Amino acid sequence: MARLKYTLRQLTYFIATAEHESLTKAARHVHIAQPAIASAITKLETQFGVDLINRHHAHGITLTPAGKKVLAEARNLVRHAEAFQHTAMALSEELSGELSIGSYAPLSPVFMPTLIKRFQEKYPKVEFTLSEGDQDQIIEQLRTGEIELALLYDISVPHDIAVLPILEGQPYALLSEDHPLAGKECVSLYDLVDEAFVLLDFSSARQYFLGLFEEYNLKPNIVYKAPSLEVLRGLVGWNLGVSILVTRPPSDITYEHHPIVRRPISEKLKPSIVCAAHLDGLQATAVAKRFLEFCQSNDVTDLAS
Repeated sequence: MARLKYTLRQLTYFIATAEHESLTKAARHVHIAQPAIASAITKLETQFGVDLINRHHAHGITLTPAGKKVLAEARNLVRHAEAFQHTAMALSEELSGELSIGSYAPLSPVFMPTLIKRFQEKYPKVEFTLSEGDQDQIIEQLRTGEIELALLYDISVPHDIAVLPILEGQPYALLSEDHPLAGKECVSLYDLVDEAFVLLDFSSARQYFLGLFEEYNLKPNIVYKAPSLEVLRGLVGWNLGVSILVTRPPSDITYEHHPIVRRPISEKLKPSIVCAAHLDGLQATAVAKRFLEFCQSNDVTDLAS
């Protein structure tokens, strides 16, 4: 077996430097002197035969192309080393460790707290590190190894991301309680296309919701592009427009205490699938594997209602 030419400590120092974009800040973060950080990275560069960082005097560091590739692999290796340590130290104990998971922002408040709560009821020693963003941002975090798993919709997912379907969501119309269409049991896209429309302003959401109209050769009258789910619900609550959503928050009251109503759409529309996602081909840690199994269990089926 070939002798390893690097140490986990060197990789940890390199990861800290990349994340803080500064040798000084990284040193403070891991509680060692800056020269020790610089020396560890220099040794990695010597052993690998490539430059990992560009050093900018008084302006921190940036990663080289090689450094970006090494960073993703280093994060994965350190993550598995930590998981191995947990396993070796607690062979007879329950599952433990840390899971870094990202979420498409509109899904986060509706699904993530409940998923974490129910998972930790079964595995209380598992800790979570959370992030959220647009679908493209979350996918990039999977690629760089910043997160191990993600919660996404199955919209324009690239080939290097593997997805595991969890829940199916059907699009519905969202209306102010005072809107004339709120009195109908069911509304049509042809009803909505004549109204002021509030669009959820994420790239994947734009593609999906506009695609629903395009299937019927319709184009909504977009008057507002909402940067978040709650801003969208607030605008609808003030009767400033109508909208279509898939995510179903439990409350039909906005932050301003305005009632809003959901109505089914009469046309047959493509559903949207909530998925757990990970980088294809990446060996999952024991905690990640158990979380993926949990996401397909009966513990989460009621979250779609």
